[in-house]
Amino acid sequence: MAASRGRRWVEWVCAALGQVSGSPYNPLRFLEPLCTWLFAVAVVSGLGVFVFYPLSPWEASAVVAGWSGYSVQGLLRSVHRYSSDALLAGVVLHGVVMVLEGKFWRWLEWLSGLVMLGIVVGIGWSGFVLVWDTQAQLLGFLIARLLAGSGIFPVALARLFLGGEATELGGFFRVALFGHIALTLLLLIGLWIHLGRLSRPRLLPPLPLQLWSVALLLVMALLFPVRSQSALGTQVLPIAVEVDPLYAAVLWLLRWFPSWGVWLVLGIFGIALAVLPAVGRQAVGHPQIDWERCDGCQQCALDCPYEAIVMRQFENGMKAQLLPERCVGCALCVAACPEHGIRSPVAPPLAAPLPGRVVLLTCAGMPLPERFARAPFVRIERPCVGSVHAEQLQELLRSYAVAVVHCQRCVYRLGEQWAMERLAGQRRPRIRHRALVQQQLLVVEWSPRAWSHLEAWARQHVSGDGVAQQHTAEQRQETR
Repeated sequence: MAASRGRRWVEWVCAALGQVSGSPYNPLRFLEPLCTWLFAVAVVSGLGVFVFYPLSPWEASAVVAGWSGYSVQGLLRSVHRYSSDALLAGVVLHGVVMVLEGKFWRWLEWLSGLVMLGIVVGIGWSGFVLVWDTQAQLLGFLIARLLAGSGIFPVALARLFLGGEATELGGFFRVALFGHIALTLLLLIGLWIHLGRLSRPRLLPPLPLQLWSVALLLVMALLFPVRSQSALGTQVLPIAVEVDPLYAAVLWLLRWFPSWGVWLVLGIFGIALAVLPAVGRQAVGHPQIDWERCDGCQQCALDCPYEAIVMRQFENGMKAQLLPERCVGCALCVAACPEHGIRSPVAPPLAAPLPGRVVLLTCAGMPLPERFARAPFVRIERPCVGSVHAEQLQELLRSYAVAVVHCQRCVYRLGEQWAMERLAGQRRPRIRHRALVQQQLLVVEWSPRAWSHLEAWARQHVSGDGVAQQHTAEQRQETR
């Protein structure tokens, strides 16, 4: 129930963004590949900054401060800063969406995501320190104070930032520079682990969204160029300093808690997030594979978004086998089997007759207006519209007008794509009679703007014209 409410919130926000950006290029639909794209932009712009960056604390502050906001170095620095901020915001938003959609209980993906969030924050901290201005001095002092509270690092580390000269921080400079590069490489490894058990991971958003995001970063860089603050070297710890609100959010806890208290708060919060998959795990309706019907076509293994089905060689041939620990209960494999050899408790066969003239096939938890819960409509919910078998849908179309209402952001990644390809005859199993699809089927993307169109289409078929015409077309086709 909580996951359904969360999905409704996500769908509402996705619909609102779709009205602004256009549904095909909705950022929330491509949130995960957009994060990897922002990471790539941050890495490329960071390499550009590194070309001009002096590898010495004695020169870094003056050289970076001398970069004009409209020079090549200044633009690269601004793009690097804003893409890093957008990356952190995107990673946090991705985690929130996973919780709302109820997809947080996969241990490896969830824990690796939490570790990657910490790595992103660590990369940002080390990057700010390398600027060697008053913001770097304040953040460096707070970071050193936080590290000292762990008991692993000495308290004297924080005093270095009160010494007044960058020359006294040469060792810390080298550690920060090495950490900035090493953590970036570690993030690449974490990304490989995080996506390792996904089938066909989408690493990049559509090209228009890539260009749009880079253009927005360039506009931000030109309108609000990043500039250094006062040079590091004062004898007093700077207080009136502008700091990045995203990366400094954790450090501001030091204003209210001692350093050990911040670690205690972070530890409690981190443990709560780490055990969330065990506490919030919901029962998954695992599909059952009938090996008597399985002919080893591999379509179910190809369609599974989470590689939960593998093909094994047995004495009587190649058969599909389920890996329950990877299964999320999406039931997309039910629709993938041409032989009807897979059954799932969450996606039973479509029953007929139904108490209505217009059938609404929707994803589970999708919010619809109350008027669609009354005659002539009858609603059938599935975990995903991609779990409806093509042949069952074809039989339903012989007697009913059917509207497939799918999510803007597919909860199971590939369900909407597979469903659309089957309806278009591009993926097995296919609907054989195209006339049924053209006259009796409507595919609608969930959006408040689609309700009037859906009602007008339903009125046309309730009048009897659509059904009568279809029956006539079917009879003619069978006669031929």
